[in-house]
Amino acid sequence: MERLALMLLAGSRTVIGMILYLSARLICRMEIHGLEHTRGPARVYFGISHKRDLDAMGPVYRILRYRGWRALGHDVRFAIRGDAFTRGFLSRMVKHPRWFSWLLRPLAIGPIIRAIGLYPLQDLHIRPAEEWIREYLHEEGDIAIGDILSNEFIQHLATTSGAPAAMLRTMPLSRLLGWRYHTPIQVYWSYDLFTGVARRRAEQRIIALAHQSLADVAAWLHAGGSLYGSPEGKLSPDGAISRISSGFHRVLRAAPDDTAVIPIAIIYDFMTTRRTQMFVEVAPPIPAAPTLSRVELDQQLQTAWRRSMRFTCTQLASGFLMKLCQSEIHTFTSDLLVRDITAQAVSLVAEGRLVDKKLLRPRQARKLAQAYLKFAERRGLVRRSSKSVWTALPLHETTGVRLGDVSYPQAPLTYAWNELQDLLSIDKPADAPETHRQIAG
Repeated sequence: MERLALMLLAGSRTVIGMILYLSARLICRMEIHGLEHTRGPARVYFGISHKRDLDAMGPVYRILRYRGWRALGHDVRFAIRGDAFTRGFLSRMVKHPRWFSWLLRPLAIGPIIRAIGLYPLQDLHIRPAEEWIREYLHEEGDIAIGDILSNEFIQHLATTSGAPAAMLRTMPLSRLLGWRYHTPIQVYWSYDLFTGVARRRAEQRIIALAHQSLADVAAWLHAGGSLYGSPEGKLSPDGAISRISSGFHRVLRAAPDDTAVIPIAIIYDFMTTRRTQMFVEVAPPIPAAPTLSRVELDQQLQTAWRRSMRFTCTQLASGFLMKLCQSEIHTFTSDLLVRDITAQAVSLVAEGRLVDKKLLRPRQARKLAQAYLKFAERRGLVRRSSKSVWTALPLHETTGVRLGDVSYPQAPLTYAWNELQDLLSIDKPADAPETHRQIAG
């Protein structure tokens, strides 16, 4: 019976992995390098850099299949955001079309994903507001909104939903789970959306959940298993690599000393009119990661990510355009852009860095540059003056976003520029301030 259960588990994980891989391939083109590094240590934390939600599901099938069928079917489990196990997660991930998001909202996939080897890792500070509200209703019961929610959060609800703040204060908390308030409660918020005793109890509950999650993961690692997750704990808000989360270090402190970390660097060529390209690079393992100090491990991991990420047309062309915006001469030709990104690519290769190989071939580099200019024209970043002459327009982008959100949809040029600056600063100290506070478009 146990053998049959293991076979069903392995089959389910394999099928789901293939579905995720094929789904990601429909959304973007994928190029994976360095798979040979997955066949190293027996006990591993596969640490992905985190730019988009596709990072976790896109390459996982190829990576684990290369490591071996046991890894794909059983030996590697997955650490994902805690709210994936609760009702409403699918609706939160698939926001459009609205009618489809509404249909998904009642579904809870927690039992399914837990059964195939996924662990919830809880952020001690921020989570979707809906999670705090559902948890409070389950643990404490219904109560008037004005009695437990902060003025700041009530004002957020009023602004985004159009409902008067005075009316919201008298409403029962359960009303916020209605579809009208679905979008406003998807924002990431700390437990300070509550007031008084409710805030302290929410903090205590999230700490207890985090401890239980950590105990489950530690037990799996000590039993000889491996883990796949994001050490940053969140998507990059501005394009630069984020600080490594405390959750990642809590996991490693509880892991056996021989646990290795395999860095997996992911970056996208997204500022073109072509289908988005995902580049995945598996770097050599960092051995005995739990024995390293926090600063030393962060430095090695972030440096491995930066050294492994490929420079694409998005980053190099954005560097050219951003420098033009900051100069006195704003006019350029498409030939100049092609020469510049090709020269940058050649120079980077000479320094031992990785680049999209298409940038080293003039004809393909030209096609990418033309697709980049079309994208930039649509977004109001450049204006065509004649057949091959363009003008860079004044930049008004900003990467200021709420916690848990990302800026590449509304500020693609600034996001790509931050990526470029981050990749060029290979050995930036691990505790350096995050770039989105330093670099503005």
